[in-house]
Amino acid sequence: MKEMISKEFRPRKFSDIIGQDKTIKCFEKKSVDLSYSDVMFFEGSSGSGKTTTALIIASIINCELPVKNDKGYFDPCLECASCKSVLNETFTQDIHFIKSSEMEKQDIINLEELASYSPLHGGKKNVVVIDEMQNLDKGSKAATLNLLEKKRKDTVFILCTMDSSKIDTAVLDRGQVFKFKSLTHTELGNAIIKNLEEIDPENKIPIPPEVILSIAENSHGSVRKAQQSLQRCIESELYTLEDVESELDFFSEKKGFEIFQALINKETSFFKLISTVKQENFYYYAWSVIGSNQKVLATMDNEDFKYKSAKAMSSSPNYSKLCEAMLEINKTYFKDYIFDYYIGEYMKTVPVMNRIREKK
Repeated sequence: MKEMISKEFRPRKFSDIIGQDKTIKCFEKKSVDLSYSDVMFFEGSSGSGKTTTALIIASIINCELPVKNDKGYFDPCLECASCKSVLNETFTQDIHFIKSSEMEKQDIINLEELASYSPLHGGKKNVVVIDEMQNLDKGSKAATLNLLEKKRKDTVFILCTMDSSKIDTAVLDRGQVFKFKSLTHTELGNAIIKNLEEIDPENKIPIPPEVILSIAENSHGSVRKAQQSLQRCIESELYTLEDVESELDFFSEKKGFEIFQALINKETSFFKLISTVKQENFYYYAWSVIGSNQKVLATMDNEDFKYKSAKAMSSSPNYSKLCEAMLEINKTYFKDYIFDYYIGEYMKTVPVMNRIREKK
């Protein structure tokens, strides 16, 4: 494959963005009159679409011939010099893309001068995109407040961050904050299927549904991570669930549930099953199951599979002891030997129901 899937299929218009419907709807409406705020903060996990959306907005603002779509909104033409500078990631026009890890305080101060001028390359506005803003050092963050507090006629700032809690409230108050959510397994699965259809319209790549589901489950809400995993599967010919789990250290919910059931029932098969996965992956999966148990019982329909599973789990005579073992493991950074010790101690005790039977 000549180019990374994540680059080749990066969305170039709003309709291609997945899972951020309400936020994207707002940006689509603003494309008609370019009424975007002078300062915008995009917050969300890695791969949720923050930077991609910022670049689409930047393209629309300075596009020479924006294209009206069937919804009455505008998309970038992708043909003019400004659009091509974004597509090629050269940013030679009036769009400036800056990685925070490469910035120092003086760079922020230099942006003050840039923002004081009208666009130099014929664009409608200077558009400054600062990526991963949470990585700015203390001095740069302080300089950012001075940069953003002035009203700018010809400059739009879009600041992307994975964690707005690391940004001073006074800075955040200078603009609109938009939240980008992590994508669901279903959304990621649909994205992978769409990419596969574009890469392989004749269906020659034998990637089955269970592998697509596993990729979605192990991408942690990130389209980019899902695309990278898809590319690895294609290039390494990983076409079975067993191959994917083995080579990519993937952990499927189906397997996790099977191991968890063996654990809570203190079945000896647990030891064989846990040897097939990375223990740390199972540990975090088990915590997620235990942590969501009460929510499932309170919100799910009584006939739902998840409700029945949660009910059976909380009713198990071993449930409280398992929680105690998990809490002991949680007291320090995860280590295999700590997991082995506390789970081993938990498994050594005879299940309560067995002791009752023995007494009878």
